[in-house]
Amino acid sequence: MLELAIGLPGAGELVVVYLALGVVSALVLAIPAGRICQKAGFSGWFGALAIFPPFFLFLLWGLALLPWPKEAGGEGVTQG
Repeated sequence: MLELAIGLPGAGELVVVYLALGVVSALVLAIPAGRICQKAGFSGWFGALAIFPPFFLFLLWGLALLPWPKEAGGEGVTQG
């Protein structure tokens, strides 16, 4: 049989590509959300909620409606 110079990727390669794209897109969402949470005085780990769409809405509503520790006169969460 004649083999093509450019073949279609197999299932294994597609899984690797989709997993890599998923990790990159999760980081693109979680890192800025974590930095925003830190600047508001919350734990930066709340940024991990940005990975899951329903929880991202809770994160946005929480940031909008909860009193921020840094605005309340506290130091907030410090990294050390």
